[in-house]
Amino acid sequence: MTHKHVAALRRLVEAIEELRESGETSEGYDPDEVDFEAVDSGPDGYVKQAVCDVQPFYGGKLPALDARKHWSELTTACRHERDGRKARRMANRLIEWGQTEITRLETEDLVTLKQAAAMVSRSSRTLERLKRKRGFPRPKVLGGGGKPHEYAWGEMRPFLEQEYKRSLPEQFPFLRFRPG
Repeated sequence: MTHKHVAALRRLVEAIEELRESGETSEGYDPDEVDFEAVDSGPDGYVKQAVCDVQPFYGGKLPALDARKHWSELTTACRHERDGRKARRMANRLIEWGQTEITRLETEDLVTLKQAAAMVSRSSRTLERLKRKRGFPRPKVLGGGGKPHEYAWGEMRPFLEQEYKRSLPEQFPFLRFRPG
């Protein structure tokens, strides 16, 4: 699930980079040359399509308030104001957010409730009941269609340590040896 998430984020970053570079000319940056149609829906709306591909991984909308704000400001700049400089600034911010999110996903250990439960010798149903308890971590990757939610081990570990009074490893044991 995570590799699809990262791939969708990479496509988004590439689409926004392409939009940003559409304003580059041989004489420098020309805000009038920005491909504003790339943001709109329709056959040329490749940026909009890339955003739509990323949103399901975050429950239907871009996750960070910053990302949503930059996206709405980018679309406003492209649709209404036709402000190429503002569009470029918002594109840069979205690219930075996307790259940070890719790095976070690639370095974060994600575990299912079943894997986390095994670390404290409990069943996944026991952890399901604990979901209502204050302080239970939110899933980082939403499941669905038969796939389980995935949680950040860095957030799940302290909760489990406090709940079950056990010391648990910093890095999830099954994830120690990552393919290079």
